[in-house]
Amino acid sequence: MSELPIRYPLILNPKAKGEKGRRALKFIMANATRFTIYATGSREEAIDLARQFAREGEDLVIAAGGDGTLNAVIEGLAGSKTALGVFPTGTMNVFAREMGIPYDKLEDAMKVIDGGHSEEVDLFAMNGAPFVQMAGVGFDAQVIEETTWESKKRLGPFAYLLAASKVLRAKPPQLTVICSDGRELEGVAILVGNGSLYGGQFPLFKNASNTDSLLDVVVFKEAGYQ
Repeated sequence: MSELPIRYPLILNPKAKGEKGRRALKFIMANATRFTIYATGSREEAIDLARQFAREGEDLVIAAGGDGTLNAVIEGLAGSKTALGVFPTGTMNVFAREMGIPYDKLEDAMKVIDGGHSEEVDLFAMNGAPFVQMAGVGFDAQVIEETTWESKKRLGPFAYLLAASKVLRAKPPQLTVICSDGRELEGVAILVGNGSLYGGQFPLFKNASNTDSLLDVVVFKEAGYQ
C-alpha cells in the first residue's frame, strides 16, 4: 500500500483576484486533498492561524498570497520550529523571487515543498514586526499605504507607480539617520534590506545576503519630489 501524501495547512488570501488569482485557486482546489485550507479575512487572522499551527507543532505551513500575506504568516511562525512554504500569488512576490521559488506556476512551487528544499534565513524585526526581505520608512512606506487592493487588482504592479505619483505631489517627509560613528544622513526614505531585491526584480541591495546576519541600508535624498 502506497504512503499517503502529506496534507499541509494552507493559509489563503481570498482577495487574490484576476487571472493569476483564478489560476492559483484552480490549482489549490484541484489539489485540495493535499491541503487543509484556511481563508483569512484579515492580517490578524492570518497571524493567529499561523501561531496556532506553530503551537500545535506543524512541520510546515503554506502561505498562499502576496508579500503581505507572507509577512503575516511569518509573524505567526516567528520563534517556532515550523517551516514556511510559499505559494506566490500576489502582485510582486519579492521574497519568492529572492529565494528562487517559482512564481509563475504553483505546480513548480509545490515541487519545491514536496522535494524538501529548505533554507534557513535571517529574521529581523522593525517596531516589533518581523520581516525577512526589507523594511522602510518615509516615501516607500507612504507608497505602500496608498496602494489599495482594488488598484492592485486592476493595474497589477503599475498600482505602485500610481500611488508613487500621488505621494510625490505631497510634501516629502524629512528623515535623519544617525550612524554608530556619529554621522547623520538626511533623506526622504530609508530602506533596510535583508535580501537583495526591491519592488519585484530590482537588485537594490546588491551586496545583501539573507544569511549573513546583516542588514543593508539605503537612504534616498530629495530627488523626484516637486
